[in-house]
Amino acid sequence: MWGIFSGYSSFLLAFRCLVAITLIVILMRFTKSKLSAFLLTILIAGAVGNIIDSFVYGHVVDMLHFTFSGYSYGVFNLADAYISIGCLGLILLGFSKKESAQKV
Repeated sequence: MWGIFSGYSSFLLAFRCLVAITLIVILMRFTKSKLSAFLLTILIAGAVGNIIDSFVYGHVVDMLHFTFSGYSYGVFNLADAYISIGCLGLILLGFSKKESAQKV
């Protein structure tokens, strides 16, 4: 395992569960727009996928490795992709809301 906290798998599992529960509460209570709910759902799906990997395998399994012309372009799993897409979407959505609020 190459992760920065690879020696703390129990702590990471508990932290992942806490974050996933917090995100679910935010989704259920505070989310108003359909787009933010969709992006948050994608993020939660990725987090739950990593939690399942941690329970089943004891670590998160990376399953996609891309190489082109002899160069390695990263190893990741779909759960990581969902987390990245959800976070990036929520960040962009937050910036767009601030810009529209300043125009008024």
